[in-house]
Amino acid sequence: MNQEISSSSDLELALWTIEHLSFCAALEGLSWQNRYQLKQEVVGLEVTFNKDVPQKAQFVCKSWSLLVCRVDCNNLKIIQVLDHFIRKLLPHWIEAMGLMDRVDAASLDLYRVGNWTVGNLVA
Repeated sequence: MNQEISSSSDLELALWTIEHLSFCAALEGLSWQNRYQLKQEVVGLEVTFNKDVPQKAQFVCKSWSLLVCRVDCNNLKIIQVLDHFIRKLLPHWIEAMGLMDRVDAASLDLYRVGNWTVGNLVA
């Protein structure tokens, strides 16, 4: 029973985490406006980023993959939410990670989730 509660809690936390990645979509206008500039050249970028992507969402950007990988990948809900993330939010999340100087961590997160999917499907 405890394992069932833990699994349910892990799933709820993973779903909540991915849901909050939607804040990254607010960067679409910012990236379009400044598409030919380096981030160092964009005046007020940090202030705008912190306004559009609050601290809670920035934390989620950095930690979502660890939480997702605690859930059984055969769960239909987590797969549906990840599908939405990949189709709609992935570019915005990568942009947010870049603005936080965390592109290497973003690559690791995607690698981790890929291995989680394959590892759970094989097992």
